[in-house]
Amino acid sequence: MSLIISAVYATGAFTNMTAQRDANVRVAGDGASYLSLQPSDGPNGAYATQRSGQLRVSLAGSLTESGAGVNRQSLTVVKNVFTISNQGSQPLGVWISDSSGPVTFEGVKNGAPSKEKSKL
Repeated sequence: MSLIISAVYATGAFTNMTAQRDANVRVAGDGASYLSLQPSDGPNGAYATQRSGQLRVSLAGSLTESGAGVNRQSLTVVKNVFTISNQGSQPLGVWISDSSGPVTFEGVKNGAPSKEKSKL
């Protein structure tokens, strides 16, 4: 069994806005965006890849280890796979949703676990 977690898009800031007031919005490239999505620096960062503005997490056994994926009907915990960083000066709300059913995400902010929406 292979497990591919749906892609997380790093589009740089936002591309759509609705407001009843004047606003100046500029879309920035990933290097200058307010939000940064990167594979972690630790060993589990190898499960995350970034291509064409997408962060993809795969536990399909494509690494150099001998495993071929996760066990059926089991709980597999992989920590510190990718990081989300606020590169701006204002707090940002961040949440992750996926359509894969049995996959869950747990966020950590300043060392404290959180499964709820988190502000960076």
